[in-house]
Amino acid sequence: TNQASMEVIIFYAYFATSIAPVIEEIVFRMAFLLVPIAIKEKFWKNEEKSFLVVLQGKDRLDNIDMILLGISSSAFGLAHYYGGWEFNKVFQATFLGLFLGYVALRGGIFSSITFHWTWNILSTLVVIIHVIGAKYQPLILLIIGFLYLIVIGLGVIALITSALRFFTKSHV
Repeated sequence: TNQASMEVIIFYAYFATSIAPVIEEIVFRMAFLLVPIAIKEKFWKNEEKSFLVVLQGKDRLDNIDMILLGISSSAFGLAHYYGGWEFNKVFQATFLGLFLGYVALRGGIFSSITFHWTWNILSTLVVIIHVIGAKYQPLILLIIGFLYLIVIGLGVIALITSALRFFTKSHV
């Protein structure tokens, strides 16, 4: 029935915008990426405050950090595939996982949770607007698309800034 399908949409919207970002970031960014890096920093580099990586991120990334980023991002993409996504969307999830992992590496777990939350809210709004067929659907989708561009633009600016900071420090 229409009521049952609306209840399913509401449930998925709630899950995607409130629960999934936190759970996925704890599993894929914290457990698969930040905690292993903190352990590596503690035992290989003898860093006393290594576990601050989880909350604050790192200034300098090494090869092992990048390998763990690739593993956690691939696991994120595959989890979405096994969660029911079509195979072609796995690449989108993997790419998003790379970006979220980089955000976590540079700014800590709360940065990646915040970005993931924002991304899922925008995605969920697009789906809801499409399903309910709102009167001003094209205008609303245009506004949401503009918000997507802002979020992506801020992410690109953050990546460029981090890359410049990384390369500037490495040549000093």
